[in-house]
Amino acid sequence: MRKTVAFALLALVMILPALSQEMNSENIYKKAEELFYNGNYMEAAELAGKVLQDADLGSKANILMGRVYMALENYDKAIEYYDKGIQAADKTRDTVNIAWAYNNIGVIYKMKGNYQKALDYYQKALIIDEAFNLKYGMAREYNNIANIYYILGNKKFAQLFYRKALWANQEINHIEGLGIAYNNLASYHYNDDNYTKAIEYLNYAIKYDAQLPYKGNLADDYQNLGIIYETMGDYERAKENYLKSLDINLKIGVFSKILQNYENLSFLYEKKKDYPKAIDYREKMIEVDRKAGFMRIYRDQEHLKRLNEKLNQ
Repeated sequence: MRKTVAFALLALVMILPALSQEMNSENIYKKAEELFYNGNYMEAAELAGKVLQDADLGSKANILMGRVYMALENYDKAIEYYDKGIQAADKTRDTVNIAWAYNNIGVIYKMKGNYQKALDYYQKALIIDEAFNLKYGMAREYNNIANIYYILGNKKFAQLFYRKALWANQEINHIEGLGIAYNNLASYHYNDDNYTKAIEYLNYAIKYDAQLPYKGNLADDYQNLGIIYETMGDYERAKENYLKSLDINLKIGVFSKILQNYENLSFLYEKKKDYPKAIDYREKMIEVDRKAGFMRIYRDQEHLKRLNEKLNQ
């Protein structure tokens, strides 16, 4: 299930329309950010690169470049841009973006499995957030710190920080933050085998994530709901939610997420011994692997071979 604000994604490439000569730096940055949220990472990077040296937007543009490379799983390059963003933000005393960059570096170290270093960066960000009463940042950091404590097995601290994240997001009515907070509480209860509570929190997450213009988080909610129902043995509801997630991800065009949906559906049909459908989804996975250049194609081809052997037994 989804545990953090940040996602490692790959996206379909779209061709950018020609930019107006009158497009100013602020509009260029906004367009770059829009492209990023729609999964068009390289186009977003191309535009953000035009304002990296801008006195007012340099910090945000470098951080956006960091987010692009983080989404593309080029973590060293992402950290390089985050560091540049911190340096630019420090010159203008832009505490909001300094904290944001620290947070995102923490996310990268979490992805790398260096949990203590991740926690160090989250705490650096939180110190700034609390010192300047930055509510959005506080909510974000509480959530990410909770994730680390949970991974490290400190469930008491994890639940405390998940609750703090929820309360902070409620205080500022941050819709995206509320969706993430409820999703993570659902994950907490799912891993604690309290499926009823997990479903309750996921339904809250769906309520908030459905209000966001970017539907990626909503797709994650439906996938997580499918995982819970599959764990409970309710395969029909699991399939229903996996398909809802897949429908959204196909519209967004995020290869890694589409791959997860296909894999969940393939495993589900394999459990039901419906091998033709399991094979169909595994073949779709291999097609995505080829388009995206994923190395996991060899593993998926091997699994397809095993499915065909089961079918022919």
